[in-house]
Amino acid sequence: MCFAITIIIIKHLVDYHTEGLGRKRKYKYFANAIKKENICKTDANTFWNILQTMNQNLILNWIRVIFGTTVLNCILYCRAFSLNMESPVSSTVFVTNKMCPFAQKAWIALEASGTSYQMKEISLYGHNGKPDWFLSLNSAGTVPVVSYSDGLILPDSELILDHFAYGEISSGRTENPLSIRYRDDMINKRVVKWRNDVLQKVIPIGKAAVLEGDTQTLFELLKCLDGSVTGCYLACDIPTVADCAVFPFLWRIDKEFGPLTQETHSCGNIRKWLDLCLDTPVFQKTVHQSWWWWW
Repeated sequence: MCFAITIIIIKHLVDYHTEGLGRKRKYKYFANAIKKENICKTDANTFWNILQTMNQNLILNWIRVIFGTTVLNCILYCRAFSLNMESPVSSTVFVTNKMCPFAQKAWIALEASGTSYQMKEISLYGHNGKPDWFLSLNSAGTVPVVSYSDGLILPDSELILDHFAYGEISSGRTENPLSIRYRDDMINKRVVKWRNDVLQKVIPIGKAAVLEGDTQTLFELLKCLDGSVTGCYLACDIPTVADCAVFPFLWRIDKEFGPLTQETHSCGNIRKWLDLCLDTPVFQKTVHQSWWWWW
């Protein structure tokens, strides 16, 4: 049943999302490969090997956006991964580079959820290259990656946040403090809006401010976002995945163009929120003086 759903999903993606893309021929090859392999009669590893002929992270994000996290988690759980690591691992492994903002937001989520995990930091650049065990987890070679002992592998920061916000976690806790499944619908909408705003606005506009000097557009955006802060944290009075998603990026902007204050940038609420996060161990632990931008 799950594979049948998967085929429908991939067919939808191939039919509606490949026109005009540089990878168009590759997507057609993938569609043909599904027919050739008769995926309904094969196993999860064969399916995943075929999926890896495409841009894995892009496809998983398409599935998340179009079909929701329930279908996405169903597909992810189908893969019977074998973790061929170089050393013994705990039940949850977090592969990261501490200077990466995308990895940082996953790190915050792991800390805030109380998940017990083993961190494996890798170098994304250098003469030794990326280790084979890491590429077996994420063929795209990007961090973060979170893997669980039951075979679930999340190779993208947004997928990781979705897992904590909407899915189940393997933390040994009876309650997931980052879950928004049973919270007020208005809070849920705020969380979604903040996550969309950082992806669609803060990241591209912040990049333009640093590389092209377009700070005016950035400061106008920050002023607008300041009015969206609700409660002690961004969406309410306790941390949510919205705070995990936004903090690494606004913290870097504050370091580069700040301090962001009410007097200088009309960002009084953002200033209070940043200071609160910096005084909170969950966020504080993930802050390093050496850091990267997001490009």
